[in-house]
This record gives sequence, structure tokens and C-alpha cells, in this order.
Amino acid sequence: MMARIVLATCLLLRLSSVAAQVPRGFARPAAASGGAQPAAPEAGVTNAKLGMAGLQQLAKDPASIQKVMASLMEDPDAVAEAKKMMQDPSFQREMEKIAGPMKQAMRQFAGAQGAQAGAQNAQLGMAALSRAMQDPSNLAAALKAMEDPATVAEVRKMLANPSFAAMMGQQVGSAKELLKGLGGDQNEALASRMRGLADWMNKQDEQQQLRDMLN
Repeated sequence: MMARIVLATCLLLRLSSVAAQVPRGFARPAAASGGAQPAAPEAGVTNAKLGMAGLQQLAKDPASIQKVMASLMEDPDAVAEAKKMMQDPSFQREMEKIAGPMKQAMRQFAGAQGAQAGAQNAQLGMAALSRAMQDPSNLAAALKAMEDPATVAEVRKMLANPSFAAMMGQQVGSAKELLKGLGGDQNEALASRMRGLADWMNKQDEQQQLRDMLN
């Protein structure tokens, strides 16, 4: 069960990085003339950090996780880009760095008596994610874990875990700096969809703030 939670959380990280790549007010880097150019070595690192920023945005309203994932999965461009990122060696190296703090968060999440089990499940979850990276065709099957209400509930707890939140906070600062460098032309169809998603999440935040004021 816990292994599925880790895998589902990591996959949220993957898909949320697609949304974070084209936020409101920013554009994708323009493709060079004469055909597509290979991605820069640091592209995977950039995507991983942007994914952490996107996941923090989702953490503000965990109830929207399934809706956001459904929106992303309906966009073939978003799914294709997520698959490419999962195959990026530099992205995989960055995920290996993230694995350590995630395992620590899972140990605390499991509690004192279940610390060892939590660590083992975290390792199983990361191993499952590694297999998904090696064979991106398994992405859709792996995402079925999020169809289980119990898994979704545990992922919400994971997002609320202080250790995991601290890990995300460390990444968000770098993501903000990376966003400043984005510019140029963009894939308008995908960008429009991502802006709409950002608008929807911002409205959710505003509604939550209003509820907090009334309570």
C-alpha cells in the first residue's frame, strides 16, 4: 500500500511539472530554426524542480488532485511530454536526489514502530517509479493507483507531512529563479490549457481563503 502511495506521489510530481512549465505570464523557450534541438543537460533538473513547485500548488487544495490529473491526462501533448521527461537521464538523477528526503518523510509518516516498514515501502515505490521511467508505456497503468480512494487519501496525508513540505519548499525557491529564464514562442494549445488549469487552481485558493475568513 505504502509503495503505491510513494509511486502515486512521484507520478503527481511528474505530471505537475508539465503544468508548472507553462504558468501564466511565462512562455516556453522557442524552438531553434532548422528543426528541434536536443534538450540541454540541465533540462531534466529544471523539470524536476518545476514539478516540485507544481506539487506544492496542488498541496494547497489536495481535494483537486484527481481533477488536475484528469485534466492533464486528457491532453496528449502533456502525456507525451511527461513520458519524455521520465526518460531524461538528468531528470532521473534529480529524482534520485529527491528519493532520500522522500524516504525520510515516509519514515516519519509511518511512525516510530513502522519506521523500517515505511523506509522499505518508500524504496519499493521508488523502484516502481524507476521501472516506469525505463518503460514509459507503463505510465497509464501506474496512474491507476490514483483511482483508489484509499491511495488518494494517503497521498493527501503525504502532501501534508511537514518533512515532505519542507523538501518541497527547498525546491520551490530554485523553481522561481528558473521560471524567470523562460521566454520566447510557445505551444499555444498546451499553454492555453495550462493557463486555464492555473486559473482554476487560483480560484480554488481564493475560495479556500474566503472559507477560512468565514470560519
